[in-house]
Amino acid sequence: MPKMALDEALAATREIAADVVAGESERVDVEAHWPEKGVRALQQAGLGGLVVPEESGGLGFGMLALAQTCEILGQECASTGLCYGMHCVASAVIAAKASTDQKERYLEPIAAGEHLTSLALSEPGTGAHFYYPETKLETNASDSFTVTGTKCFVTNGGHADSYVISTVAAEPDAPM
Repeated sequence: MPKMALDEALAATREIAADVVAGESERVDVEAHWPEKGVRALQQAGLGGLVVPEESGGLGFGMLALAQTCEILGQECASTGLCYGMHCVASAVIAAKASTDQKERYLEPIAAGEHLTSLALSEPGTGAHFYYPETKLETNASDSFTVTGTKCFVTNGGHADSYVISTVAAEPDAPM
C-alpha cells in the first residue's frame, strides 16, 4: 500500500472531523466521555501511525503534521484533538529509541490502527515539572521491572493499550 501523502492525511482528518467528531463533540464535553468514535475513526483511516516511521508501517510525518491534524480536530472537538495528539506524541517517543522488539510489539500495531498509546507523565506534587519524576523503576530480573509511583492526568487513561511513563532510576544502572 503506498504511503498517504500529507494533503491526503489532512483531507481524511477533515472528513473524519466533519462526519464523526463534530457529531460527538457536545456529548463528549457535556458528559465527560472519552472521544472513542473520533479516535477509532482516525485509527481506522490509517492515521494512528501519523508519526510512526515508514519502516514500521507508519506514515512517517513529523510534529508539524501532527499540529495541523490536531488543529483540524480541535476545531470540532478539543478533547478528540488532545487524545489523538497524546497518542501520536507517545508514538513518537517510542519510535525515537525503539528496539526491534518494540517496533514489532508497539509501532507496527500502532501504525495498523490496532494499538493506542499515551503519555503518563504528570505526578502529584511536581506541578508542571513532569521532567522531575518521583516514580521509580526498579529491576527485578533481567526482563522484569517494578514501577512504584503515582501518575495523574493521564490522557487516554483506561483506554490506551500502552503508556509511556517518566521514571527516576532507583538503582544507578537501571534503565530510565
